[in-house]
Amino acid sequence: MPEGTSVLRAAALADINIPKLCASDNLEAFGSCRMCAVQVEGKRGYPAACTTPVEAGMQVTTQNTKLARLRRNIMELYISDHPLDCLTCPANGDCELQDVAGAVGLREVRYGFEGENHLSAEKDNTNPYFSFDPSKCIVCSRCVRACEEVQGTFALTIDGRGFDSKVSPGQMEDFMDSECVSCGACVQACPTATLMEKSVIDQGVPEHSVITTCAYCGVGCSFKAEMKGDQLVRMVPYKGGDANHGHSCVKGRFAFGYATHGDRLTTPMIRDSIDQPWREVGWEEAINFAAERLKATQAKYGRESIGGITSSRCTNEETYLVQKLIRAAFGNNNTDTCARVCHSPTGYGLKTTLGESAGTQTFDSVMKSDAIIVIGANPTDAHPVFASQMRRRMREGASLIVADPRHIDLLDTPHRGDAQHLPLRPGTNVALVNALAHVVVSEGLEDHDFIAKRCDTEAYQAWRDFISEERHAPEAVESITGVSAEAVRRAARTYAKAPTAPSTMAWASPSTARARPWSWASPTWPWPPATSGAKASGSTRCAARTMSRAPATWAPSPMSCPAISTSPMPRPAAVSRNSGACPSTMSRACAFPTCSMRPSRAASRHSTSRARTSPSRTPTPSTSRRR
Repeated sequence: MPEGTSVLRAAALADINIPKLCASDNLEAFGSCRMCAVQVEGKRGYPAACTTPVEAGMQVTTQNTKLARLRRNIMELYISDHPLDCLTCPANGDCELQDVAGAVGLREVRYGFEGENHLSAEKDNTNPYFSFDPSKCIVCSRCVRACEEVQGTFALTIDGRGFDSKVSPGQMEDFMDSECVSCGACVQACPTATLMEKSVIDQGVPEHSVITTCAYCGVGCSFKAEMKGDQLVRMVPYKGGDANHGHSCVKGRFAFGYATHGDRLTTPMIRDSIDQPWREVGWEEAINFAAERLKATQAKYGRESIGGITSSRCTNEETYLVQKLIRAAFGNNNTDTCARVCHSPTGYGLKTTLGESAGTQTFDSVMKSDAIIVIGANPTDAHPVFASQMRRRMREGASLIVADPRHIDLLDTPHRGDAQHLPLRPGTNVALVNALAHVVVSEGLEDHDFIAKRCDTEAYQAWRDFISEERHAPEAVESITGVSAEAVRRAARTYAKAPTAPSTMAWASPSTARARPWSWASPTWPWPPATSGAKASGSTRCAARTMSRAPATWAPSPMSCPAISTSPMPRPAAVSRNSGACPSTMSRACAFPTCSMRPSRAASRHSTSRARTSPSRTPTPSTSRRR
């Protein structure tokens, strides 16, 4: 058992139930409710199981007459200041307070309801998604801690002391006027009906659930779609989800109205021609109709006349099934997904430089990062759940470097570690990255052991010679990027000297870049592994989609094609007319559009034709060019 494991956790692993109210498996131990009191041999009193670490040879009593009486008395105090409206409460049957009261055997409240209480506290219904009823609050602080530890917004606090303690959004504001981002972490953490989804208040407690994937951003959060009959009542983040670990953002948590919207089609419809009205039919008739029309089209116009395209909101599995249908059933390679349009530049750059077009790490690896670089992305808006992980790591001491013309919200994270902003001019990304790499190399901050094991010596030396040129020094590119040389040097040193964990690089998809967006995805490698921070599992790269993207530079980078000589200025590159095989591709034809070793346009078209007519082949960037 890991060191520091609490008695409460150890008991749960041994299938021993200890009552609790303030404890949650995704929050730090707090020990305020005292419901998990136990007896430990050799220790006085009744320590809280959630804050007591296990020790070798420890003898713990989790249930006896004294503990039962103590827990029942504590529960009496809670209920004496709590509305007795369980039968009409929207959380009836889904309330931890109700469950624990039953578990400890509470049958009456001896203290009565006279004197001061909080039963008349005013409700806050300003938030459009959930209600806040302080009369039902037991001040366990789970909502406050969830906002702090899980989301990182710090929108909630405990105001007052003793009997006057109460949960407060901001400085005695209502939820709508506070800094709350409606992620729902507080609602999910609440053990009572204090924080409750309005959809549950209106429709009642769900009866069953289905595990699904959020249809919004590319994080891929897992959710439990909780339903009553066939009606969707609420979306609850699934704790077993590898991408979100039980957390969510406002979109995935509450913006599910499209699932039951009146305009949504729930029955197949067909029509024989565009000038006829749609008519509803059964699934079998609709599928047969589509199959016959598709086969007729292919018979008349040829095998290549059919193709398929999927939405970026489709899951990987759905996209896989569509491409399999096109290739296996229709016998061609005319399949695509709209996600490729914005991700092809990053995929091309990563494939060329790393050999793999996907990100190299999981979202969880950010929790091992000592330095985080965000280039042209705004995670708090575009990928909020991942941004919450980054914020959590920053509060633990990780440094943040943001290269973006905008001042993004991540820079304003409460209780963050070192945060640096490099407000570069749009279109000067490569010049800035080259300047960062120049500092790493010129100051001898490389991890030589890593380079010797992972990099081709000759290719790395060629890149090192190039990046060491004074034209890439921060002072030389300061007038281009608009970022001071001092700020660039400080950022490079912060990144390169990150102690032991891998650093993280997250950048926006450069699909709006001018002319050659793939050049932006290429130059960020190989300088990260050349630093001392790129150890353990290696540098993390997350190619993230955002709503707003910083444009890339015109110039390709020689980091991925040494045959090209570039200037850091945002203009077309000059091509080196050297002879022989392209050094970037090890004797095969270069795929870079401006490289002198690139195959002719006619040869490229010929390769494309072969690839598209062979169902068994998947086109690659060097053999197929999409238009």
